[in-house]
Amino acid sequence: MTKQTDNILAIHEESLPRSVLAPLRDLRSRNFLSPEDYVLMIKAAAVAPQKNHLLGFCCAFLAMRMNNISIVDTISMAYDLGEPLNLTWSQNRWRSEHDRLSKLFTLRQLLSEHVEYELVRFDELLPDKWPGYLIQNSRRLAFEGQRQNNCVASYQAGILTGRFAIAVVFVDKTRFTVQLGIHSPDSGNARLTVLQVRGAGNTTPSENQRNRINELLQIRPLTANLLPHPANSNSHISDAQTLLPILHELGIEKIMAYFSGYGDSGNWDTIDWEPSDIKISDNFTVRLPQRKNIFVDGQWRQVVEEQNVTLLDAVESIADQWLNHANTGCENGDGGSADLVILVTENSLEFKVDLNYTEKTCHFSRSVDLATGEIL
Repeated sequence: MTKQTDNILAIHEESLPRSVLAPLRDLRSRNFLSPEDYVLMIKAAAVAPQKNHLLGFCCAFLAMRMNNISIVDTISMAYDLGEPLNLTWSQNRWRSEHDRLSKLFTLRQLLSEHVEYELVRFDELLPDKWPGYLIQNSRRLAFEGQRQNNCVASYQAGILTGRFAIAVVFVDKTRFTVQLGIHSPDSGNARLTVLQVRGAGNTTPSENQRNRINELLQIRPLTANLLPHPANSNSHISDAQTLLPILHELGIEKIMAYFSGYGDSGNWDTIDWEPSDIKISDNFTVRLPQRKNIFVDGQWRQVVEEQNVTLLDAVESIADQWLNHANTGCENGDGGSADLVILVTENSLEFKVDLNYTEKTCHFSRSVDLATGEIL
């Protein structure tokens, strides 16, 4: 930390009531709080009005960290952004606040970075004239997220890797944020697809508006290799069955994936396996169907192509299939979490979704025998 930062923290420290500061310093002196944790407590108190609750929050802080809640990052982001915290929040509320602050942090980072995007492939597939434009840099992406009140600012990683582009399209003077992908990008038949469309406030467009966007961008909906939307198919089971013998060969006994979501976005935070000492090369790939959701004839459908993907991408793809199958919307509203566990030695899979209201509520739970595909 810089001298200026130390001085600011010292001011926050001295502003604490003596009845709080003295025992807090005692916890640090006896190594119940590390120096880093002590600084985090000072930062939390600096942006929270309930300073008299700080000692009780110490216990909650240590417990939440043991429960793998991103409490350290949440406090740090709130302090850096000047966002208020409430030391009496529940665990679920701290999870939600982490997701909210992550979006805000990403937004401000995009505004300051001004990263230019390489979109030549998408430009080449778009018509010469159309009512809108591709978002060319991180600042434009941040502005779009602010203007439309959506989570598009969190999409930069996918844009930088070329997996998709974000466009602004105007239909009858109405502004839409459109996520564009490229179908069969490595073939001579590469073509644009509309992956997702959102209006202001993350609203869903009508079927007519979607069709109009396709027309304006001269995108012909795909008709080959279509499967029902994942909520109406068994791909969540069949993909796991495809992966199971590969996990057996690798000696993996159990693999776990954890999802958290809030607002209108979410992601699989971690993917772990046991035994944890098994090393898997970054070059190791598995062949698995890759699915993209598209809107065809008024219904959601999937385009399916077999591709070589990394093990982690394969697990995340299967986890997404289960999340779509559960159809709980745990990435919306107050958010929620999901756990996928493949018990390799037992040839079974367990999936559970918890939704956040005031407290967490289990909304979906399923166990499957991967040998037979039967629900347990």
